[in-house]
Amino acid sequence: MSDNEFNELIKFSEKSEKLGLTLEEFIIMFLGFSPQKKVEGKTRLQKLIYILNSRYNLFDNLNFFRYYYGPFSIELEDVIDRLKQLGYINEEIIHFKANPFYYQINRSLTELGLKKFEDLKSKYEKNAKKLKEMILSTLKTDKYDYYTIELQNLLNIVYDMAGYNK
Repeated sequence: MSDNEFNELIKFSEKSEKLGLTLEEFIIMFLGFSPQKKVEGKTRLQKLIYILNSRYNLFDNLNFFRYYYGPFSIELEDVIDRLKQLGYINEEIIHFKANPFYYQINRSLTELGLKKFEDLKSKYEKNAKKLKEMILSTLKTDKYDYYTIELQNLLNIVYDMAGYNK
């Protein structure tokens, strides 16, 4: 996909006032700044972005609603699916040995996604540093590493944030 095609894709997307990025650009940069350039689990990715968006109010129109495993955003999932279809994001499905009906979807940047990540880091140099600091200070703290914490513990934290445990 060319830069013109990507720009056409994001033309009508909401831009974060704090970062100057569209949601598509944010997701690519989020994955690019994540450990190993991936997030293990579809649920975990939703919750990590929920935590960041809740703490920093990055996107006004990114709506999360109560779902089976806590806050879920259809808009976020749609954008991730579009980026996957266009070749920026890869999905790896891991079936659990104990029960093959249960699986986890890991998401990472493809080579095209990595190239776009590098382009975006250059284009938004100042805001890229700001986003990286937000991610590291929020999701990899002395108390928790939200990328590797047991999923149930992450869900409990998010449930508390969203007011589900009250």
